Amino acid sequence: MAFLGLSSSIVNEVGKTVGGWVKNPFNRTFFYWYFFPALAFILFHQFVIRPAAFNEQPPNPIEYANKAFAVPVPAPDGTESPSPEATATPEAPAFELPSSDAAASGYFTALLISFLGVDLFDYVLIPFVVAVALNAVAFQITRFYEGFVPPLSWLVAPLKRRNIARSKELYGPLFSKRLEYLKLYREERKLAKAEAAAPPGPGALAPVGTPKAKDVRKQLSDLKREIQALHEKIEAKGGSQSLPSDVNRVTGTALGNTLAVAEEYPFDRYGMDAVLFWPRLRAELDEQTLLPLDSAKGVVDGMLNFSLLAYVAAIESIVVIFFIPVALRGEPWRVWALVGCAVVAFIVGYAAYRSAVGAAASMGSLMRTYFDYHRDKVLAKFSLKRPDTLEDEKIVWYKLGAFLRRGESFYFPEEAE
Repeated sequence: MAFLGLSSSIVNEVGKTVGGWVKNPFNRTFFYWYFFPALAFILFHQFVIRPAAFNEQPPNPIEYANKAFAVPVPAPDGTESPSPEATATPEAPAFELPSSDAAASGYFTALLISFLGVDLFDYVLIPFVVAVALNAVAFQITRFYEGFVPPLSWLVAPLKRRNIARSKELYGPLFSKRLEYLKLYREERKLAKAEAAAPPGPGALAPVGTPKAKDVRKQLSDLKREIQALHEKIEAKGGSQSLPSDVNRVTGTALGNTLAVAEEYPFDRYGMDAVLFWPRLRAELDEQTLLPLDSAKGVVDGMLNFSLLAYVAAIESIVVIFFIPVALRGEPWRVWALVGCAVVAFIVGYAAYRSAVGAAASMGSLMRTYFDYHRDKVLAKFSLKRPDTLEDEKIVWYKLGAFLRRGESFYFPEEAE
């Protein structure tokens, strides 16, 4: 079989290459979540923007299919040429389904090459460059949708203030009381050691300059009850956590708050700075364990790419209305077609964004599990042992985090022993 001058052996090789792309996780992520959104954006221009605004003919997929599945006819000089059916018009298409004895992958590859080969620059090179650009700025795109990058940060500023007020109303002083509890816990432990080292006798006092141990213990007990009452009040309202308890982490977008909640989890439970320790924890996990997380991260990036390009397409559709040539102004359907496309693109953009938020929630749930089950591996790399109590473990992570940020080894000598 031959088509467009290509032999079946070339088709098979291309098919193997495409199969390799799909099997390789990195390439699969790149082509699914970066190349395809870029290709859809280019096709939107070819099939919608240019025909409606500039009266150009869109590509004809039926014609491409006819060329891909044309049966070669021997020419007088012995070579093969496409059959007359390949020149069929849209009014009389000659497209037929492939026979059952042919490999479906070969026909799919033939159709793909035929379609893309018509305009290699528009359908391959430009989408590839756009995809690489999206990949290069993936972090900035995420930060944009989190509400940290202008102009979105300006637009969502009122929403951020509202979310901060909601977080304060929902969690109250929970975050500050947790820190206060840890300080009192450390003070109580020091006093307990001082009491144990002091000579026995009635009226033995705590070390000079500190409150009596029984007073600290009473404050600690009262604080536990206050924190418990706060949790019961929060849980009575029901629903999953949608805002971080630390107001400094609150953002103006749902995606930003979803990621902030996931980032806050290891800090609240163990005293681990997620931004600081996640790269080190990830390095200790095997590829199979990380596969669900990487898949969820790919969905987040891909949906944000779809959303961003859809919003750009919507804005472009509105802008292009003002550039329709005067000769075409007498056909109002063109304007309404672009307006309709803009509305649909905005809806697609928002739907893709909400899908990204859902995928981010799944990603955050997986990251919580990794911190819960595998954090000991990070301590082992620093020759540290996890303490028996969670309060003491928080102190270890606080000190280790300070060491990594500042470089002073005296922040955790006791835990190293």
